[in-house]
Amino acid sequence: MYGKLVMTNVFKKIEISEKDWQEMIKRLEKRRGSPWWNFTSRAAMLKIIDPERFSKVSILEKEWQQIKEDLKNLKVWRWWREFCFLAMEIKILDSERFKDIEISESDWQKMREKLQELKGEPWRDFLKMAQALKILNPEIEISISEKDWQEIKKTLGNYKRNVWLIFVEQAAQIKIIWPEKFKEISISKKDLKEIKKEIEIFRKKGFWRDFSTMVMGMKILGS
Repeated sequence: MYGKLVMTNVFKKIEISEKDWQEMIKRLEKRRGSPWWNFTSRAAMLKIIDPERFSKVSILEKEWQQIKEDLKNLKVWRWWREFCFLAMEIKILDSERFKDIEISESDWQKMREKLQELKGEPWRDFLKMAQALKILNPEIEISISEKDWQEIKKTLGNYKRNVWLIFVEQAAQIKIIWPEKFKEISISKKDLKEIKKEIEIFRKKGFWRDFSTMVMGMKILGS
């Protein structure tokens, strides 16, 4: 694992200009409205990237009510993965409002069962939901076998060679889910150079969703 201080410094060197920020906000605003998870997923990323700038983004009281209604519908439909994601995004966006969200023991059990269904290659859906559960409840334990862990590391290594976006996204998820296991993940000076290069490609091409995902991932890795 490359030094935490270096990772932090690399994130600080990823400049997000006012123009970049406004481009991301423009795309966020296009998704304001039902179904709200299209908006909240992007909004949560932007808040993690720059909480101070994000504080200028307003969500009206009636919009919060609509977001909560969407969450309630996901529970009724038994879309537990999507319920988990939206609940996590609400917690990131407004921890005080999250306190009003009722998640019963039965709900937790259903989310755990859904997580188990996602276990296995390519691991992307499993890691994404496991991260959401860990953010919702930092005390929850996400258990995997040594064989599973070796598979996850192998898959991550494959992404390192050809898809830096997914590598950064999953490495950040692993850091949140299993901080101790994360220490086994190797990120070299050369890797960081390639990651920064890909971030710049997304910026130049205006791929703001991918740009946001990578910048958020780098901030988590450097935290």
